[in-house]
Amino acid sequence: DIGILVNYIGRNVIGNASRMQITLDIAKQPRYRFQYQKNFGKAYKYWTRSEAYGQFLEQEAYLEGESLEDLNYDYYLFDSQINKNFNSLKDFAGIGISYEYTTAEPKKNPEIDNNALDLRDYRFKNLELYGHYNYNSMNQVRYATRGTFFQARLARSLYHVADVSFVEQTTNDVFGQTNGFTRLGMGFEKRVSLSKNFVAAGGAEAGFIFMDDPGEDDVSFAEYGYGANYQLGGNLIRPRKDDVVFPGLNEGELPVTQFMVLKGALQYSPGKNFYLTPHVHLASVGYNDFSDFIEHAFSPDGDWYLNNEVSALISAGITASYNSFLGPVDVDVSWVNGIDKVRLFFGIGYQFNRSN
Repeated sequence: DIGILVNYIGRNVIGNASRMQITLDIAKQPRYRFQYQKNFGKAYKYWTRSEAYGQFLEQEAYLEGESLEDLNYDYYLFDSQINKNFNSLKDFAGIGISYEYTTAEPKKNPEIDNNALDLRDYRFKNLELYGHYNYNSMNQVRYATRGTFFQARLARSLYHVADVSFVEQTTNDVFGQTNGFTRLGMGFEKRVSLSKNFVAAGGAEAGFIFMDDPGEDDVSFAEYGYGANYQLGGNLIRPRKDDVVFPGLNEGELPVTQFMVLKGALQYSPGKNFYLTPHVHLASVGYNDFSDFIEHAFSPDGDWYLNNEVSALISAGITASYNSFLGPVDVDVSWVNGIDKVRLFFGIGYQFNRSN
């Protein structure tokens, strides 16, 4: 996807100690963000942020590593939070409330050419209250050579509605509240400089969804809560907070309700702004409630590409990078288990970043 990023930042436009940001990704698959932030209190340690974000993507649905269907995948986020800085350059904590609206529908008219999913339209709404903590001491944004990153987020859904309609199997149509759920996400990375040219990087990431017992009239979240799932795949950090980088998988290829990932890499710089980074990712993934996942998480025996049982997911590869004046240039080749595929990724330029 080729496009142009347009970014405007205005300081103290609406009140003192404030910042207004408007970012547009003008591309075939566009994105936008409107954000307002204001610091207040003694030494301005407290701050509020409100944001509206939207993306209009073309995303593929996968089964057994093969593309099953092309979907128009739209996602909207409205978020408001209040935070306190402990160290304005490193860490903060706060609480917030967010509303997410996810839609997916086949690109082709299903009335003319029905799809393998028999899907006409999918919609999911989620309103949640959350608390979070972020710590970041990395010495630079890209290709850091030292530092620590940690984040944690605990969220409770207050309103959660699924609306799904099918083309032929209309008796499977659903509309209504799903059973309630709580989400817990954590991420950690440590980078250590071994020498002038070598940097060791290691980390872990996890996301869990604790589902309430479904009521008599509840729609099953495990079956229809796709809009609130974690989505594994791709090489780039994407704006949606529940998207998880996993080389070897295509972007958003694997939606899961539970996951744990261990990752390691060795960053080698043979010359100024050039990098070679072999990496490995080891994961355990699940598709149902946390209780089912944790029972099998450390001895998974399913096949991740079938999207039903707790499974091991492994990828290994190498990334060649150049930090150019146009932004980072990355070429990655990665293998992933199960489907035994080797996939190539190429990216150039600055990407639409994530709000942390």
